[in-house]
Amino acid sequence: MNEFKMIDFACDLEPLLFDAEEQLMCHFDSDAVAAFLASRGIESIGSVELLVHYLKESPLCDETSALSARVVLAENIVPSGTSLPVKKEKIRYRGQVWVIHRYDKDPFPSSPHAHNYDLDLKMHLGNGGLYRGKGLLSTVRPKHLLEFRERVKHVVLPPLEVG
Repeated sequence: MNEFKMIDFACDLEPLLFDAEEQLMCHFDSDAVAAFLASRGIESIGSVELLVHYLKESPLCDETSALSARVVLAENIVPSGTSLPVKKEKIRYRGQVWVIHRYDKDPFPSSPHAHNYDLDLKMHLGNGGLYRGKGLLSTVRPKHLLEFRERVKHVVLPPLEVG
């Protein structure tokens, strides 16, 4: 399973994970669950019961992820304007999907940078450089870079390097 499909799989698991966490009293990271399931050749899960079955077999629930309690509120109590960390943001722009990981381990070509997994590209979010591996292939037009950056809502971008 390629990384783009893995991200979609992890997103698809999110609604099921809430109920699975309730049953198992354990918190799970959707990316880790998707990787665990994919390693066993599983690319989709149709029910919470099936997900719980696989999670019981996994090493993903240990004492560090055990839940003591979960509180569900009818309304959001976090004041608007509160800065919240986001692990990743998915941007759809001009028919393409770009993913920005908030805590990407690789700071090249910028920190953060955007991934287009379909095209195997990384985009420098300061100057629009397009990279495959460490090689610069091209640069997006400044107009498109500015439009792209305007769509990013949850990640702090590097300084703009174009005029």
